Amino acid sequence: MSSSKIKGIIVPIITPLSPSGDLDTKSLKKLVDYFIQAGVHGIWASGTTGEFANLTQEQRLQSIEKVIEYSNNKIPVIANIACSGTQESIDFGKKIVGLNPAGIACTPPFYYLNNQSEIFNHYQYISDKLNTQLWVYNIPSTVKNEILPGTTLRLAKEQTIIGIKDSSGSLENIANLSISVKRNNVKMNLFIGSTFMTSLTEGILVDGVIPGLGNLIPKSFVKAWENGLSQEYAPVKKYQDEIVKATTIMNFGKNESVNGIACIKAGLKHLRIIESDKMTNPFETLSNNEKEKMRSLINDLLI
Repeated sequence: MSSSKIKGIIVPIITPLSPSGDLDTKSLKKLVDYFIQAGVHGIWASGTTGEFANLTQEQRLQSIEKVIEYSNNKIPVIANIACSGTQESIDFGKKIVGLNPAGIACTPPFYYLNNQSEIFNHYQYISDKLNTQLWVYNIPSTVKNEILPGTTLRLAKEQTIIGIKDSSGSLENIANLSISVKRNNVKMNLFIGSTFMTSLTEGILVDGVIPGLGNLIPKSFVKAWENGLSQEYAPVKKYQDEIVKATTIMNFGKNESVNGIACIKAGLKHLRIIESDKMTNPFETLSNNEKEKMRSLINDLLI
């Protein structure tokens, strides 16, 4: 499996829903257009920010299909196929492969705890059955199983995977993996699932960032990244300051694990990019009071 190299800002797109809970394709198209106009370098579809674990497989399939359609080959789309078990991920992945995404991502299995040998086999099975551009999606805070750098490197050496989104929060792990990849002359895409590392990533030799807040302010992330590459540090500071200020928008809600998603949806509704800030059941939207405070912050930040 040859590696298709991607660099820059990949946005993990939210899933816009109608008030009744159906996929809002009109809002989804406006959101994809918003990303393309901002110059993002890719879209991560049906991920954690997209509330994939609360969607039906039909909703996931439709949302991925529409994101690929609306992107119209202008930017690559990486589609997350993660399900709780290996076989279910393979079965769902077979439906997604036919849509021709630029890549397919999968977490380790979840619910049961697995050792590194089992996690390695999980990706081998998926690769053998789907024969596609496969990415690791490492997010132990929700999945509980973590893929370690040595396992990732072994998979990349055997050309089972072509990339990783590491949302572990461990800079030590991603730095160790980056060094090992370069030392072993292994070709793969290394991305961090982080809001704060946009201007720092070149220092630890990764290829880009996948920030949830990029849904709301994609241009700030793109400009921070691109100016960082050209070593224009005054603009980097300007855009990084915008990003840091914008994180105050994410501090509302009653459920710490999904507050950011609810805030992003409310913000996108305020910007008239999506029609509704409906969350997947049973998650709650922000209260009217919280929305008013958040709108005031957005206006103050001139987003």
